[in-house]
Amino acid sequence: MIKSFFLFFLLIAYSHAQQKITLEDIYINNTFSTESLPEFHFMQNSDSYITMAQADNAVTLDKYDTETSGKIETILDSRNLGEIKSFDSYQFSSDETKIIVGTNSEKIFRHSKLSDFYVYDRNSKKLSKIADSKIQEPLFSPDGQKIAFAYQNNLFVKDLGSGKTTQITFDGEINQDHQWHHRLGL
Repeated sequence: MIKSFFLFFLLIAYSHAQQKITLEDIYINNTFSTESLPEFHFMQNSDSYITMAQADNAVTLDKYDTETSGKIETILDSRNLGEIKSFDSYQFSSDETKIIVGTNSEKIFRHSKLSDFYVYDRNSKKLSKIADSKIQEPLFSPDGQKIAFAYQNNLFVKDLGSGKTTQITFDGEINQDHQWHHRLGL
């Protein structure tokens, strides 16, 4: 029985060894990437959650009831944003009155990307761009009044009230490995 199992295992391993795997399959073509689940944001102090949906040349953030899975409302619809036509990422402030949305994303390395990011104020219904250039990893401050982000490997903070942006670090450098991967299109 053990010999049969071992022989079976060797035959499977041999048949799979004939298949060639390239760096392009791993890094560019995403042949071995996992399928992702839709992003969920569970709303505070309620029995609802938000998902991002794409249909009819629009992207929406839709609110659903956790008990019935029924749609309650659309929180944000790209057709109503004017300046941008769609978005591919979002993040709520801790009080859920503001949303960072990212668009025009440009992949840098596996999980890194540069994007144009905007803040949507749910109360005033206004959309404002965080920076003139594409940036990385914007995050709300705990009180939702500021946003920290990376640009050219340095850290910045933008005060949403005044609109003033302050550079925090000045020694950002592009990693040599990062340059190599970027030139290869990875």
